[in-house]
Amino acid sequence: MQLLVTTSNSFLSLDSDSGIVQVIHQGMGLYYGIAYNDSEIFVAARNNYDPFNYLTDRASETGYILVFDRQLNFLRQFNAPFRLADLHQIMFFDNKLWLTCSFDNRVAIYDGSTWTKWYPELNLQFVAKRSLLSSLLSKLYPAAVKEPVEQANGDDRHHFNSFWFYQGEFYLLAHNLGASEIYVFSYPQLNLRTKIPLGTQAHNIWGNHDELFVCDSANGSIISNAGFSHFIGGFPRGVVITDKENIIASSQLSERQQRQKSSGDIVIFDKLWNNQKTFTLENHGQLLDLKCPEIKDNAHPVF
Repeated sequence: MQLLVTTSNSFLSLDSDSGIVQVIHQGMGLYYGIAYNDSEIFVAARNNYDPFNYLTDRASETGYILVFDRQLNFLRQFNAPFRLADLHQIMFFDNKLWLTCSFDNRVAIYDGSTWTKWYPELNLQFVAKRSLLSSLLSKLYPAAVKEPVEQANGDDRHHFNSFWFYQGEFYLLAHNLGASEIYVFSYPQLNLRTKIPLGTQAHNIWGNHDELFVCDSANGSIISNAGFSHFIGGFPRGVVITDKENIIASSQLSERQQRQKSSGDIVIFDKLWNNQKTFTLENHGQLLDLKCPEIKDNAHPVF
């Protein structure tokens, strides 16, 4: 099984049979979200000068999406006509690429030709008029035609960082720099239905209508809104959930200036959360996202 991993230094592949790690791409700052469709793999690269001082460097970031084929050959890269700063998780769904842009408290949506800015916390009070999707939304929501003026120093109030789509609902995780919440929207209408408090400095969402899971990163655990809790240790962030295994990435806790050479673990659990195998990635930095396009991943939506 080939696992794809992003770190604060690079984009990697890990062969879970041999344990061999290969560097696929590096040199564009901190690498974060990984997404894929039937033919291509997308990786978010922040293109920042100092990935370990990103809290003060975010305003100058010009994030890019790197595109690879399924054999991990680099094909191209692109960015948006507006700032993509502090990119976190990205996801391909409904023939669109969705990108969390935490620094500006918004989501960017790319349909292959046009870009849309979406400000989730305002529940569609503001939507940029940049695509057919935006035009439709403006007809449905007349108040949604004004785009707020983005601040040079950002507007990171909710630190949106993760997505999940499931049977007519769109889930968006607000890290909140503390006590976290899942925003639940109808899809495709994107009407806010409810908010679910869950975790602290949380990342990743998966599950179903009855039970949602997140990485409760600040507490080193996997938890659900139905009371499940399993301690992983470290700072868990990045998951692959198959029908047979739960695979979790967890980073070593370290001071920011030490994170460039820090280590992290990728742990393969069975469905009862018994540890089956652990891979330690030495000196690759913080582990940020984890994907396995070759198998069904219940934490990645069907395209």
